Amino acid sequence: GLHQLVYINLNANPIYYIDPGSFHELGMLESSDGFSLSFMKLARLGPDLLYGPVIYRLQLENNQLTGVDNASFLGVSDRVEHLDLGHNWISQVGSCSFVHMPELLVLNLQHNFIAQLASDAFNELSKLAELYLTRNLLRELRVFTFAHLNKSLEDLYVDENEIRKVEVGALSGLNALVKLELAKNRIEELRMHHFADLHQLRELCLGGNRILALDGNAFQALAQLE
Repeated sequence: GLHQLVYINLNANPIYYIDPGSFHELGMLESSDGFSLSFMKLARLGPDLLYGPVIYRLQLENNQLTGVDNASFLGVSDRVEHLDLGHNWISQVGSCSFVHMPELLVLNLQHNFIAQLASDAFNELSKLAELYLTRNLLRELRVFTFAHLNKSLEDLYVDENEIRKVEVGALSGLNALVKLELAKNRIEELRMHHFADLHQLRELCLGGNRILALDGNAFQALAQLE
């Protein structure tokens, strides 16, 4: 069998379909490069597609994936720490999409077409430290979207979207957040309640927005800003 493999790379092949269970004989992929299925033509992830190998880093960037939901990663290793879904065609992230990856530390969703995030899209990701949503089509940040990341999330990138509105409470409880990227959106106003709980925040990027009004107490809670 192939139980001695530590790394597998299928990059840059015109693969559009992989039979579920194709990798079930693989063992532990311990290489820092992990399991790479990038620059292909995969349009869908289904149950048990990645069943078998123990994976720490899963690279799926530059495919043709249009969405993810709670069945997309069913059967995948529960030890995945780094998941790259950048540069796909993803338009929505469904309920509990990453519930099968409780050890996830880094999630890259940048350069997609995401216009909507389910309110519980990031459920069960109690260890997630970095979330990249740069260059998508988000129009607002809604309350509860990041609520399940309140104790772990340190870096949040939502720059270069279409965000006009940050709902009251959208960032509430993100007590570990150190860096927040909101540059190049369409935000018009900021008020104190937007950043009320971000006591550990050290970097806040708001350049390239349309801010017309700034509450005098907008940054009052941000004692750690550098």
